[in-house]
Amino acid sequence: MEEAALRYLYQPSIWMEVTILLVILCSFPKPKVLTAVMAALLLLRPNERFECFVSYPKVIFPILAISLFLFTDKESRTKQLSFDKPLLYFIAVISVQTVVLHSSDIVRNFEFLIVGVLLYYAVNMFSNEQGGVKLLCYAIVCSCLFITGEAVYYHFTEPVGSQIWRVFHGGNVGRLQAWGNWANANETAFISCLGVANVLYLCANLNSKLFYTISLTLIPFFAFVVFLTGSRAGLATLVLIFIPMALLLGSNIGKAIVVMAIVAAVLLSSVYAPERVDLEASSEDRFDLRYGAIKLFQQNPIKGVGFQRIKYDLGGMAVHNTYLQAIAETGVIGASFLFYFLYKLGTRIYFAIMYFKNKKTFNLNVALVTGQYVSSLFYFLWGNQLLSVLFFLILAQINTVLDLNGDGSENI
Repeated sequence: MEEAALRYLYQPSIWMEVTILLVILCSFPKPKVLTAVMAALLLLRPNERFECFVSYPKVIFPILAISLFLFTDKESRTKQLSFDKPLLYFIAVISVQTVVLHSSDIVRNFEFLIVGVLLYYAVNMFSNEQGGVKLLCYAIVCSCLFITGEAVYYHFTEPVGSQIWRVFHGGNVGRLQAWGNWANANETAFISCLGVANVLYLCANLNSKLFYTISLTLIPFFAFVVFLTGSRAGLATLVLIFIPMALLLGSNIGKAIVVMAIVAAVLLSSVYAPERVDLEASSEDRFDLRYGAIKLFQQNPIKGVGFQRIKYDLGGMAVHNTYLQAIAETGVIGASFLFYFLYKLGTRIYFAIMYFKNKKTFNLNVALVTGQYVSSLFYFLWGNQLLSVLFFLILAQINTVLDLNGDGSENI
């Protein structure tokens, strides 16, 4: 039996696709709603989950482009582009290398890059006020819950080794994973961590007892998913979200709660994390892949091997390190622009911390955004997120939250 013949919890239909298109069209006049919808679609990736009549990435591209053209002003665009110069130079290096040296990759690479770049600017331009941030957080939390919830459902309802069970565990014995681009235990764990970060954002900005109660369920659920994936990188990423809260918040009670949450997460991980028996995730295998990436960089130190081409030189395997991927694929010149941009964003966070450090009450959003930044940078050591939609979404969200603090760090 082919995988396409499997009966899942939910099935594709023409009505589902019509509904999605109607939601996109109805949200177009409201850019912040449109941005949240597009972020959800790019996370859920229905074309990887179903055989759809519509290619949603190709629909998202023109709609976001038109929206940015119609609903943004020159001043806001200039300000954002000025901050993003290192990132834009990095993308320019990739574009020139692709056109000049790897023309066969033009369509694939530009399709990959354009949608992520457009989402990045849509978040920065349209989700730059409190209502827009909340909408985006809701969209991300719901998407992460949908992605991980289906995998958990089949983990407990399907017999071990059944066809559907294998879809959501792949070649890993007992290690949970989602579908499509998230069909990897580490990536599934990272999606759960993204869900946790956005639940915390909502808790910090909503005066809702109902949502606080719901969050008491959502955060343990996402943490439980991380444990089911057996991802050591995912577990460390989860913990790193909370550490800045413990270090930066002035309240002793707040620190105690955070520390207790960290200890509980570590203790639970030893109980629920499945045994690591798969070869791909072994330390030796990852070391060999990274050593191979370093060798490729030494052979092509200036121009690299080309964007998204490293896997061809590593036997079809991903390098599992975003930074090494950047160095090996784009060379020292290209990668230096990326690293400088990440440094520049980190500098914004540092100035925000210094601004609120001597205040009577430390800004909770700054503590949260610091946790998201640090945890994401750590995960990039183990994940494959170079200029992915998730990469752009996280960086845009960090930028937007910092902009809303009014601490002057946006002038860096």
